[in-house]
Amino acid sequence: MPIDPRKIAVATTGFCAFLNLYSPQALLPELAREFSAGPAEMSSVMTASAAAIALTAPFTGALADVIGDEPDPSLGEEGQFAIKINGGTWLQWLRTGGEWVLQGTPLGLEAKRYMDDGKIAAAREAFNRAIVGRADTPDPFYRRGICAIQLGDFAAAVPDLERVTGKVPDYDFQRAAGLLAHAYAKTGQKEKAESLFRRVTTTSTLSETYLHFAELLASEQRTPEAREWAQKVLDKKPTMPGYLRRRERPWFRQAKGFLGRLPK
Repeated sequence: MPIDPRKIAVATTGFCAFLNLYSPQALLPELAREFSAGPAEMSSVMTASAAAIALTAPFTGALADVIGDEPDPSLGEEGQFAIKINGGTWLQWLRTGGEWVLQGTPLGLEAKRYMDDGKIAAAREAFNRAIVGRADTPDPFYRRGICAIQLGDFAAAVPDLERVTGKVPDYDFQRAAGLLAHAYAKTGQKEKAESLFRRVTTTSTLSETYLHFAELLASEQRTPEAREWAQKVLDKKPTMPGYLRRRERPWFRQAKGFLGRLPK
């Protein structure tokens, strides 16, 4: 395989950039003896260099956005795409004719940014536009289906999620199938919903899926079963590491509230 000297240059530059930051660590004991300094005083050698990086990073980042608008013309192959953040905006470039040509903002990334910002209606519209250009990619359909569910339009979510799970049954760790079962339940297709819930939960342990299944069971006055599935969400908590417990906290709260609303 041919070696690209430009990649070697970039790797070497990155290595050298951090060399002066970490190389003094091995010398700290010797420097402490030479200057009769304690550990706290010698640690300032490392603190000073790290502080310099922290203080200059915001300014160099802003400067890079201003002067680094276009990808490096010496890099890339014909037909290759590049994505760059410029002033908080995602830009997509296409390498053609030996030059980088601006293509605008990638619609899928724009839509995901809207989702992250809680602008669900805007995200749904952006996914509509993204799907026009990439009708064979499941992810825009999946995320448009999520937007539809969050907007309460469960009927619109069903065909999108059916399309996704038809291509990749366990898409996003079976979350797509769990959401499809939830959409079935909300559109009155309760038999299909329960069948899919039971199939998904044989291997999936997503709290979202467990709780949605419990909601379906409660709607059919099957209170003991509903309580059992909601309790499964809370039963996971003691065995979870701390970072997972923090991530699952909203589902724990919902499960507790759900159990509190069930008839005794």
